[in-house]
Amino acid sequence: MARDALGDHVNAVGDALSALPSFGGVWFKQAGAGVIMVALTSPPTAAVTQLVNSEVPANSAIDFVQVPLSYNQLNALYQKITATPLTESGITLVSIDTVNNTVDVGVATQADVSAVYTTYGRTGLTVTVTPESTPD
Repeated sequence: MARDALGDHVNAVGDALSALPSFGGVWFKQAGAGVIMVALTSPPTAAVTQLVNSEVPANSAIDFVQVPLSYNQLNALYQKITATPLTESGITLVSIDTVNNTVDVGVATQADVSAVYTTYGRTGLTVTVTPESTPD
């Protein structure tokens, strides 16, 4: 099966599981022939496995991984951070990284790193200084 065709199946799995409280995300891992990765906060039940299998072609490689935070928890943290004008807190970017089960936050200075962790805690956050781009 072509890797390109799996993108639609990854989206279908995400749509099918998104209402589950344990859903942590889904992505396509490029290794080998490709694997559809499904993140859950608890081991998959038979019903979840059956639902995933119903959304992908037979013999698709599927791997379930357990993660500490659900996608809803990551999204709530993302929404909380982006509710404040980002430039006021030195934040330069915010994104949800389902592969690493974190909300990634880029900041202007090392002091901003500490401020973000102090404000939002450490659970589910990865904060790094992102250098500003300079014109060539």
